[in-house]
Order: sequence, then C-alpha cells, then structure tokens
Amino acid sequence: MQAPLDQDKLAELQRLWAQLLPAGSAVAHYAASSDELLPQMHRLFPEEAHCISRAVNKRRCEFLAGRLCARNALADIGAGMPAIPTTDNRAPQFPIGLSGSITHTELSTFSALSTPPTQLIYAAAAAIHNGNNHGSIGIDAEQSAPLEPETLAITCRQSERQRLAQLPPVNWLTTASNNSNNTTNNSTPDKSTEQQHSLHQGSWAKVLFSAKESYYKAQYPLTQLFVDFLDVDLHLTPDANNPQSGSFSIDNLHTDPKALALTSNIAIGRYACTAELILTACYLVPFQQLSPARSKEQN
Repeated sequence: MQAPLDQDKLAELQRLWAQLLPAGSAVAHYAASSDELLPQMHRLFPEEAHCISRAVNKRRCEFLAGRLCARNALADIGAGMPAIPTTDNRAPQFPIGLSGSITHTELSTFSALSTPPTQLIYAAAAAIHNGNNHGSIGIDAEQSAPLEPETLAITCRQSERQRLAQLPPVNWLTTASNNSNNTTNNSTPDKSTEQQHSLHQGSWAKVLFSAKESYYKAQYPLTQLFVDFLDVDLHLTPDANNPQSGSFSIDNLHTDPKALALTSNIAIGRYACTAELILTACYLVPFQQLSPARSKEQN
C-alpha cells in the first residue's frame, strides 16, 4: 500500500514556497509515485512529449510532474496553461513575457504498511510576469541530507566553507524520520566533534548548493551561460530567530561580459529548511526596478 505524503506537510511546503518568492509570483507543487504518473503521460502536449521521447521512465515522470506544476502556476497568474517544451540545453521554455522555473527531487514516505519506504517524486514550479523589466526567477528543492564531502569540494569555494563554519547550529534535521537509513540525518548528543563538524558543514553546504542551483536557473534565461558552482561566491544569512530560514546574496565571479552585465541586477534570494527538504528561490531584478525602500535595503 502506498503511503501518501501527509497533507499537512504539503500545506507547510506550500506556505514556505510562498514566503520565498517575490510578490506577484505563483507556485504549485505535486508529489506522486512513478506508478501514479506513468499512466498520465497523455497529459503532456505533443511538443512536450517529444522532448522526452527517448527518456527513461523516471525522467518522464519527473518531466510530467514538473509540467503539471508549471501549468498550475501559470494559470494562477492568469497566463493560461500553455505547453512548456525545452530548449536545446534542456531548460524549460516559458512563454515570452513570463519567467518560470521548475524543480524536482525525491521524497520517502513511511508507514507501518510500507516496507521499504515509498519513493515519491516531488516537483514544484514558480512563475511570474516579467514584462519589460527583464527579471528572472529560479527555484530549487533538495533532500535535506547533508552534502557529501566529495560534492562539497567541487561546489563550495574556500571562502564559503570558512563562512559556513561560523553559521548557527543546524536544527532542521533533528526531527527527521528515524526510519531513514542515512544515519547522518539523525543528530545525537554522543556524536564525536568531528562528526558534528561534518554534519554542520555538510548541512549548510547543502543549503548553499541549492541556492546556487536557484541562481543558475534565474541567470540562464538572461545570459544563456553555463555558470559553474565556483563561479559565484554565495553568502548565507540565517534569520535571527530561526536559522531554518534566511536569505542569501551572490557575488558573480564569472568573467564573461554577459555574466558581468548581471551586476546591474539584484539577486534576491531566500531559503527554508525542513526535516525532509531544502527549498531555495532566487529572483534577479534590475536595480532600477526596485522600490526606493528595497533599493536602500540592498545597499
């Protein structure tokens, strides 16, 4: 028997997404198993189905879940429910005058009747009208498990690692399900200092990783550039009362003129962490488009 994702948990994720995104945007999300999604492939438009004609079933399910979310987000801002094919670089191609972003990951659900746990595909999409201001939005969702050391080494600059060490203790993994086989997710008092350090650095590095993914998705429609993880220097700023949420800023170190042109844009980034997922959102907006209050806030 399938163990569906708790509706209260879905509602909480929806609330968190809404807090991360700028005014005027919409977000939709969806969680389902591959067995549920595969029979629904007919819901894709022909130009969308063509994009995954040679894909394996897992990729097809992720693609469908993302497109269903994107259509709902577009409908919520009055943009209808158009097809969203991909570009040659596999980026989602939203209609002209709209900015959007899609993300997907996996979630495990547990119940007394579910052994092993059910694997669900979790997808989310955000959309906003960008008019003539050339703004762009990017979102990302990642499993909350700490970033592996080998991945951390190629995604975090030395300056970022030093700042991660100064961040508050991680508090979003302590309520993770005890059913997980990944013991690094369960914070216990008797862990060695080295293990605690690894958990702290890996957990914050996962937030940083996701934030960089959001930034990449936001900048790509404006530059068409591949920006490496080490091409940006990201600063995380946890909220004073709760480090599970906060903001981030970006120093773009890419030397391409197109990337340098982004210095006239403000990267407005937010993150939120739960025991299961890390959510991030980045909105690139030209400096002159900000209200005077927000412009002063960014200085």
